[in-house]
Amino acid sequence: MKSFKNEDARYVYYAWDEEAKAEVPHYLVPGENEVSDELIVTLKEWDHREALDARYDQEHADYKYQNYSKKAERGEGVNPMDELSHDRWQAGLQDDYSARVDLVRELMGSLTEAQVDLVYEIFGERHSQKEIADRTGKTPQSVNNRVNKVKARMKKLLEERDFTL
Repeated sequence: MKSFKNEDARYVYYAWDEEAKAEVPHYLVPGENEVSDELIVTLKEWDHREALDARYDQEHADYKYQNYSKKAERGEGVNPMDELSHDRWQAGLQDDYSARVDLVRELMGSLTEAQVDLVYEIFGERHSQKEIADRTGKTPQSVNNRVNKVKARMKKLLEERDFTL
């Protein structure tokens, strides 16, 4: 359904008419059939929001993913969501990758609850240090110091296990 407001204050929207097998115009006129100016303004705001959403969707489209998906549908490529795991599997690294993930999970158990929460905020939820600082009322420098302590702790725990990257 598409719609717009005419210069003469009529609001026009198009809807599919099954009998006519076409989109036909419908007119809303303020003051007729309980149509108020507020309704027209609301409809116009909704149309504007819908147009913005469509524009933002277009601007933020992940063309690499879309192209991969089209190729995958034709049998020409791998879905980018599966690309990393596929590459690891083909290279025989699945066991090594799984062992590393298990090790990181085990080492996370050596961190404090606040440190684990910080790791998940930064690496899981992808919040910036500035966002965390603003939300918690701390300075960006104090959040950075906390992150550096977590990194140092993880590095020390890895070194204790003779783990090399």
